[in-house]
Amino acid sequence: MVFADVLSDGQHLDEIRRLTADNPKTAMLMEQLIARKRALFADDERLIGSWEVTRTEDGINLRADARDPHSLPRDPRQRS
Repeated sequence: MVFADVLSDGQHLDEIRRLTADNPKTAMLMEQLIARKRALFADDERLIGSWEVTRTEDGINLRADARDPHSLPRDPRQRS
């Protein structure tokens, strides 16, 4: 999503759409998430890097790193 809008590279969205084409509910969910990101966070160019979800006594905890899309390779098979 961020690569598509910030770096004008639709490769990742094309791949998501290809992978979800045979599952209409998942495809619709992905399109809704894309539209939500564009509507509510269009100016936020950060990507989620590593993340972790844990259960604590207080509930569920999500930890995520923010990444600058300009600092990462566009090919997801490459590691930074």
